Amino acid sequence: MDMTPILVELAADHRSEVPAVLATIIRVSGHSYRKEGAAMLIYASGRRVGSLSPGCLEEDLQARVGEVLESGFPVMVSYNLRSEEDAIWGETVGCGGEITVLMEAVRDGLLRLLREADRRMQFEQTIALCRKWGGSGIDYKLMDEEGLVVDGDVVNGPNITDAERREGSLICIWPPKPRLILFGDGQDAAAIAKIAGDIGFRVVIADWRERDMEGERGRYLANLSTNVAFVMGTPQELIDKLQLGIKDYLIVCSHQLRHDREMLSRAIPVGLRYIGLLGSRSRVAQLLEGLDRSTNVYAPMGLPISAEGPQEIAVSAAAQLIAVRAAARHAVQTSKEEAKPG
Repeated sequence: MDMTPILVELAADHRSEVPAVLATIIRVSGHSYRKEGAAMLIYASGRRVGSLSPGCLEEDLQARVGEVLESGFPVMVSYNLRSEEDAIWGETVGCGGEITVLMEAVRDGLLRLLREADRRMQFEQTIALCRKWGGSGIDYKLMDEEGLVVDGDVVNGPNITDAERREGSLICIWPPKPRLILFGDGQDAAAIAKIAGDIGFRVVIADWRERDMEGERGRYLANLSTNVAFVMGTPQELIDKLQLGIKDYLIVCSHQLRHDREMLSRAIPVGLRYIGLLGSRSRVAQLLEGLDRSTNVYAPMGLPISAEGPQEIAVSAAAQLIAVRAAARHAVQTSKEEAKPG
């Protein structure tokens, strides 16, 4: 499950002291809108990041936030959404299963572990948070991809037990954030950067021009997340500076034909996971003329939804990025499964 929006939220300094509860699905029986490991951050003010259901659970969870924050103790809540068992929840809300949710006050040790997870994911590390509960406490361990414990904590509290089992555990594995380079420092890049950051990409905007923070373009760029990096240089300098590799994603969108073509000609041999070209089919044909177009080149980029303007183009591009990333993760998982001894 993608924890990026929640981890980014908790990593922000201005959120560090704001009371919040992390609600995580720890068990599912039958159908569920979200699966085990899905999480939502709930503030006492009513603000939420993420979701666990189409809306049928959120209000009930919100009502429990005050109790969890006041006590500081984790709480498990079970919901029976089968229509034959409970007409209030039931299949009329589109679920029809049984869900157990763990609610934890985000403070002290847990906050430290979540921030460390975000930091390591920024450096392309896969990280796992293991919870083990039973009796009157939860044991937390943060582990790297080799299974080595890098940090841990214990939270005690009364009645931290599974309703059906004396003890239980949940391991949430969070893959590193892939890097997206946007070649071209304009409104299209800024719109894509905003949405790409929200869906779990580390964003770099690259351009050969100095950033102009005056006027409309500057004000637009100033609204970007501080997590977006800016790098300046020629296409070859940028490839060297950023050390582009096979796991990177690139969108060429500077609207300058000569610079876009140079960037494209130098990037294709690197074998990036994704290269997207912004523009019409005729412009794309000009850019690709004489170049060896491979399967990782999406031109024009984005899903064909007749997008117009920076915001709609960003939605189209983001949907395609999600699809390519999901396919890559599936391929890695399949490879690992096939490599296991029979």
